[in-house]
Amino acid sequence: MGNAPRGVSTLALPPVTVLFLLIPAALLLAGLGVLGFRWAVRSGQYDDVRTPALRMLLDDEDETSPKPNG
Repeated sequence: MGNAPRGVSTLALPPVTVLFLLIPAALLLAGLGVLGFRWAVRSGQYDDVRTPALRMLLDDEDETSPKPNG
């Protein structure tokens, strides 16, 4: 194994070469995020952002609850 200390792999990449893998991966993920955002905007996902927040405050009649007599 040469001069490598015990427990250290001699096949490990130098730290700087890892950036050659991480930077394109980060750019790919960022591009996918931008494409996903564009799709959401174009398909109308952000058309009405106020109503869903208010919808939880409205009383819905529960079909399983007993109806009042009279």
